Amino acid sequence: MGVLSQGTHVWIAHGSPKTLTRMKCIKEFTWGDDSVGETDTTCLDSDDPVKTSEYTSVTPGEGSMAIDTDPKNGSHIIALDLAQDREVAEIYMGWSDGVGEPTIGSDGEVTLPTTRTWSTGTAQLRKNPVTTSIDALNRHNIPFKRRTEVLDIFKAGA
Repeated sequence: MGVLSQGTHVWIAHGSPKTLTRMKCIKEFTWGDDSVGETDTTCLDSDDPVKTSEYTSVTPGEGSMAIDTDPKNGSHIIALDLAQDREVAEIYMGWSDGVGEPTIGSDGEVTLPTTRTWSTGTAQLRKNPVTTSIDALNRHNIPFKRRTEVLDIFKAGA
């Protein structure tokens, strides 16, 4: 059996000095897909009718997080302000397979506990306008362009 999404927690590290903010009540989160370049390695004098190639550079994907925007939720306002300013943030997603919160040292380094699985990456946030519709809550979809690949750090003993 896999790991349920419910119980996942997301933190963003941002600003200078770096601050760690736990995002509360995210409705949906996606890291986005990376694309990988390919270089053709087929030789002109090859008799094989099948081309050959090798993977090259990875281009980090575009993801997003969706919130039912609550002006009383400070983490929503922080994320929207960062997105408005197109800030770069470190994102730390703690899976629901354990508990524990990241900590930030005086040097600005974030430490992740080994008691749960983590996915982490750095991304530039961007703001979209609010989406409204009948029988629904006002929602912001906060897109981001990742600057790194997503690193998965599996829970100790997993």
